[in-house]
Parts: sequence; C-alpha cells; structure tokens
Amino acid sequence: MLAVQCRELCMAKMAKGADEENQKQMHYKSFHGSESHTSVVDLLLKANGPYLAAFDKVPIENNRAGNEARATDGYMFELREYLHCDPNARHAVHDPGFTREAICLQKGEEPVSGRILYDKALKVIANYKHALKHYNSWADEKHNDPSGQKLEDMLDYVRRKMFVEFKGCKDKPTGKAYRNKAAVEEDDMPVRYVWNGYFAFVMFGPRPLSAHPMGCLSKDGKGAKKMSRKACRDEEAKEKEAERNAGTGGYIPDDYRRGVSLANKTQVAQLARSEHADHARNLRELLASASQDIRDVLDELRLCNEQHRDVSESNVAEQETFSAWRKDLIKDLKTIREKKRQYEKALNDHTAKRPRQIENLYMQVGTFSTSTEESTEGTTTPRRPVTEVHTRNSDDASRLTSNNDNDENDDEVEVVSVQV
Repeated sequence: MLAVQCRELCMAKMAKGADEENQKQMHYKSFHGSESHTSVVDLLLKANGPYLAAFDKVPIENNRAGNEARATDGYMFELREYLHCDPNARHAVHDPGFTREAICLQKGEEPVSGRILYDKALKVIANYKHALKHYNSWADEKHNDPSGQKLEDMLDYVRRKMFVEFKGCKDKPTGKAYRNKAAVEEDDMPVRYVWNGYFAFVMFGPRPLSAHPMGCLSKDGKGAKKMSRKACRDEEAKEKEAERNAGTGGYIPDDYRRGVSLANKTQVAQLARSEHADHARNLRELLASASQDIRDVLDELRLCNEQHRDVSESNVAEQETFSAWRKDLIKDLKTIREKKRQYEKALNDHTAKRPRQIENLYMQVGTFSTSTEESTEGTTTPRRPVTEVHTRNSDDASRLTSNNDNDENDDEVEVVSVQV
C-alpha cells in the first residue's frame, strides 16, 4: 500500500518524462521522507492524511508493548479489521513489527531501496486489476452496492474470488507454477487470506476507505485528483529549493525534517556533541569518585583491623563491635566496587557510540575534500604557499616578497624559497 502511494506521488513527474532510475529515487524519497517529501510511512504511523480511516483511536492498554512511544498521545491507533482480516487479533501502531524501523529497514539494517519499492508498486497495481475485475462483477450496472450489501460483503466477495483465481497465493502464479498448482474453492479460503495489494484495494480502490482514490489505481482516471502543469512545475521548484537548503537531495533521517536549514542541523550536531562530551565527563567524575570511596573504605578497614587487634580477647563486647564494623565496611566495599564496574561499562558504551545527530549529519552532508598534494612518502599533505625570502648582499637587511615581485637589482638579490 505504501509503495503504491509512493508511485501515486511521483505520477506527475513520470508524466514529464522521468526515467526509471529517477522514478526509483522518487519512490525512495516519498517512502523514507526527505526535505521535500513527506514520508508516507510517517503519515501511516501517525494516522494522518488518507490513513486516518485505517485506524480506530482506543485507550492505551496497560503493559502493552510500545506504550513508551504512545505516552505522549495518551491513546493508541488500532488497525481496523477490514485491513488485517483477523477477528482474533488486534494490531496497534508501535506494536512489535508495526514500527518505523520494522517497516523501513531490511533485516533491521539497510533502508528499503527505491528499486524494491518500485517493483512492489508495479506488482500491487497488477494485482489490483484482477481485484477490480471481481469488484465490477459484484457491483450493479451503476457501480453501486447491491441492495442490502455493505463494504464487508464486497471485501469478502472479492477476497474469495482472488483466492480462487490466485490458487491461494498472494500473487497470481504464472506458467508452469500455475499449471502445477492445485485448484482451490472459495470455501477453502482462510479467514486471514489477503493478496499483495489488498491494503491498497481497501484504502484507495473503487470503494476507498480513505475517500481518496488514486490515479494509478483508476481504470479511466475519473475521480482521481489531477494537477495542472503549472502546479507540477511550482511543486517541483519548491522541492528543489528545499533540497538545496538542506544541502542534499538524499535520504533525510527523522531528526532532520522539512523546514530546517543545514546551519541549524550543524548546530544541533554540535550541541549533541557537547552533550555527549559532558555526559562522558560526568561518568569519569563518578568513576573517580567511586575509586576515591574505595580508597577511603580500605583506609577505614585498615584502621578497624589495627584497633581490633589491640582489643583483648576477653572483652567480648568490643570484639563483637569491631566484627560488626568490619562486616559493614566489607559490605560497603562490595557495593562501591559494583557501582564502579557499572560506571566503567557505561563509560565504555558511551564513548564507543557517537551521537545519532552527528551520524545523521554525516549521512546527509558527507565528508569534505580539500586540496592536497602527494608527499614523497606517499601520504597526502596540505598545500602550503611558497614565500620567497630576498636577501641583499650589501647588508644584513632582508625582506619577504611574493613570487611575482620584481627587483630592479636582480644581481644583488639572493632568492631562497621557504615553506611556511
């Protein structure tokens, strides 16, 4: 569904002749978000725009996974049963598997590529044509619902027809795979069966739950929002300006969204670096304090042992007092040592991890190159200006001149090149 909306967002540019590679880049930006593109994933997870109709707003359940992300809202968005088709399940935003990281990252590492999004969108559109055919066979001549039928009835009808046509698969098998696949009946359909593109069919299809039909899913283009050529040019100009202000047109992490200049982002990264250094300094101070506490306890323990030795064995009361004192000191020593180990681990973890804002700034801006020259050892060294020192033979006076300076008395001047 999200891949299809990415395709819908770049339809205008496709009409202006964008090649396949540019289309893939547009899919990538629209999906992940950039300075000039609002992320469709963020729209979904925040239930904004056309995705508002996909969720029911319900109270937060105690001890539910993801509640820390819902705390600021005070409620959670639960996916409607129309979309997941499982009457025994409840799916809410920020549940495990329903987060931005789970949707946007492949195997939890790399962002989903534009090529994958592009291919998925084409596959969904191809499947949509089969679903639209079954919808037309269900609707009456005026494409209205048959008498007494509701949206649930239409979706169930189309799902069963798609289940039979696709032989229980999420995509229609082709060639030998289709011939070898056993036929299925409508009654064999699992309760949770959906095909690839079912979300798009429900949200943006002929009976759009979002009330927002898409041009790329429209059979004849009717009912879909269209933009004039002037509006397309104006929007493209705004996108390019936003990308120039951001310093790049690539992927923009969550920390850097629309309306923030590159200078402000640099300030944010510098602030994050300062906070990172301050926290490291605080951990070092705590570590030093713990080390001092250990030394103090050891000194006190040494004093206790010395005084304990001077106590007569016949004095049972004092013997018990010193024994209890010694046990307390040993207990305190173990506690402080444990804290010291925790501070050491926290400091090691903190120093090994660079602030996310700095990483995001490097991801967006990249590295800067400077003019260099190869040294005799094969390493690069900065270019340094050559300044000539002119010394007259007649006296000890000297002066500095540039390479282009001319002296009328060249025979009286000794020129020495000095690296500065």
